[in-house]
Amino acid sequence: MKSTRLGIVLVLLLAATSGPVRGAVAVKPPDACALLEAADLAAVQEAKLIETKASDGQEEKSAVRQCFFRTEPIARSVSLRWVAPPEHGDADAARERWQAVFHGEHEDAEERGREGEKEREEEEGSPPQRVAGLGDEAFWTGDAASGALYVLSGNSFLRISIGGVSDPAARLEKSKRLATAALRRLPRKRR
Repeated sequence: MKSTRLGIVLVLLLAATSGPVRGAVAVKPPDACALLEAADLAAVQEAKLIETKASDGQEEKSAVRQCFFRTEPIARSVSLRWVAPPEHGDADAARERWQAVFHGEHEDAEERGREGEKEREEEEGSPPQRVAGLGDEAFWTGDAASGALYVLSGNSFLRISIGGVSDPAARLEKSKRLATAALRRLPRKRR
């Protein structure tokens, strides 16, 4: 009877410890809606959070997590996009994508960089403006009507776009405050 129990325990232990054990254990990151809280939106956007809508996807070897924070009034809603390493795969994929888009680096990066720059300019309206003191590196893109803040941190990056603010300088400042809050909640870099 004891040997049967011991055998079962050994089988369970082997099953629990089998699988890929190369380096760090892959942990599913939280969705993008966990990066900002209702208090952040109330403080920065002076709006009440009504609901969040998350969506996940995969682009160019990176996990893409998005969240739309619908507020009251709706004009002050916030969109957050988080490009991160996939659960299983190249831990530097998102950072390499950043380098390709903002700096034209890595193999095939020149073409991807041109494509990414063209997409971003079509979407945002102007070339990126460097923003100091935020994450590892940050850029603001946009025009008088709209804009987005891109922030690199470790091996992932954020894109934050806010509504309800017509002054471009105020829009950038509010976006920086929300990015700072989101950066505090980003999982630490994994290898």
